[in-house]
Amino acid sequence: MSSIPDTILQGMDFTEGYGDTVSSVAAAARSGCRKRVRRDNRGWNALHEAAAAGSKECVQDILSAGGGSSGGASDYVNSLTHEGESACYLAAQRGHLAAVQLLLKAHSNINQLTNNLSCPLYAAVDGGLTAVVELLVSRGAEVNRTHTSSCWTCLHQAVYKGHSDIVRVLANRSNLEAPDDHKISPLFVAAQYGQQECLEILVNAGANVNTQAADLATPLLIASQEGHQGCVDLLLDHGADPNISCSLNGPSFPFMPLLSLDTSVSSRG
Repeated sequence: MSSIPDTILQGMDFTEGYGDTVSSVAAAARSGCRKRVRRDNRGWNALHEAAAAGSKECVQDILSAGGGSSGGASDYVNSLTHEGESACYLAAQRGHLAAVQLLLKAHSNINQLTNNLSCPLYAAVDGGLTAVVELLVSRGAEVNRTHTSSCWTCLHQAVYKGHSDIVRVLANRSNLEAPDDHKISPLFVAAQYGQQECLEILVNAGANVNTQAADLATPLLIASQEGHQGCVDLLLDHGADPNISCSLNGPSFPFMPLLSLDTSVSSRG
């Protein structure tokens, strides 16, 4: 039988959790009270609230009341909200490093997916929370799993957001050529969105500068189309080939868009 107090495991409390009218679970954790209460209408329990609020003391007390490493305690630590969020996910998403450390020590599932295919690491990457990312990676978080409907990895997301410190953490641990649903690699994303520092990190880590997407577009093509001159120069300096055909519908090369633009400008002059 679980040693978790009955008050934790009671039935649902359907008190709404709005900003000015919180549930009893939220009120207890946010005020620093160590009272253990039941779930609310979102499926949140006391541990979810304490983790989301970053209340280290509350998290510690609730985990201690759970009975250490018993099966019931493990189930409680890994219990999910109606959105599939674990306490570890909520703490990681908000950058509460100490809470994440406590939850991992209590055997929280570090790779638990939410309903929308996120996880603690992906949430921390998205938020630019470098210290949390470093902790999760050091504890064995899966770095190459795909997330979102576009099949992006954590490295794709870090590059897209321009979180260069996180790209450095992930670059030597991730599949640099991981394709999304359009065969776009993280380096391609860096070129597309003009994330020059991230692009340089990936190039220096050995990413392929001549990778091609499903439509045969290259990083050099997309960087030139988007007008990211610094990325164009960097790619050329590191061996990007301007003679690769980049179209499924006949010859098309990276600098054709720029040549066409120059011609149109000249004709107007």
